[in-house]
Amino acid sequence: MAIDKILNTYHFNSLDDAYKQLIADVLNCGDVVESRIGATTELLWKSFILTDPRNRIIRNTERKLSLKFAFGEFIWIMSGSDKVDDIAFYNKRMRDFSDDGETLHGAYGKRLRNWNGKDQIQLVIDKLRQFPSTRQAVLSIYDPELDAGIETKDFPCNSFLQLFIRNNALYMSVFVRSQDLYLGLPYDIFHWTMLQELIANELVIDLGTYYHIMGSLHIYDSNKARLQRVSRYPVDSRPMQKFSLKFSEINRLIDIDRSVRNCTILLTKKANLSNFESLVLRALQNENIMAEI
Repeated sequence: MAIDKILNTYHFNSLDDAYKQLIADVLNCGDVVESRIGATTELLWKSFILTDPRNRIIRNTERKLSLKFAFGEFIWIMSGSDKVDDIAFYNKRMRDFSDDGETLHGAYGKRLRNWNGKDQIQLVIDKLRQFPSTRQAVLSIYDPELDAGIETKDFPCNSFLQLFIRNNALYMSVFVRSQDLYLGLPYDIFHWTMLQELIANELVIDLGTYYHIMGSLHIYDSNKARLQRVSRYPVDSRPMQKFSLKFSEINRLIDIDRSVRNCTILLTKKANLSNFESLVLRALQNENIMAEI
């Protein structure tokens, strides 16, 4: 770990290392702030750089990250769905955030893949391919027309993404208005660094660093004891395997997800999967692949 002298931003090689430091910072330096769903300990304007975005998995067994849900939610986002049934298959608690029992208001995928008929991800890829030095490769999740002044159980926490190509590598930054350190951060960073790698593969360039910026970083009182245990647990972190899948091939994962949810995976289909796709399939089927991924 190092501290950037200009930005005062942590640099970490692994999300495990970042997680333990952020827990310590919030618990030791945070302020008590009441929220609409309970008391929190909070720090404002925290950020860090993940120097190896493939080191995206929290392997700390005290945290008990669900790869089934991590991959399931990532594929759900990439599919462009806002249907709660599709994601509740992997985590029933997602139904608690639906206003109408059918959709999720803040679903990232719907906003990224179908913003008034525009696929923001594809447009960003096209922009980067045409103008590699562009500063306009921006993806917006927050939408004033949808979100300003609204009462909803699912106000989007992640707000804004930006991508840069520099030194033939793809860099990503994400701004999160509200970051739950226990429930949200492990999965948010998994999703966005997976997207970063998909786009880098599409553009046939290297993977740069990942920069995560949080307006409010907080721990709910109900999760303090769990995170204190996490912070004390030694972890041997390592990067996730490199994969070759491109963004233009994302339907391969979407088809696997659909087959799992509909119980239609066939042996012949399994034979045609890459090693990475086979691992994703097994994760979605709730197999423990943590040692292999």
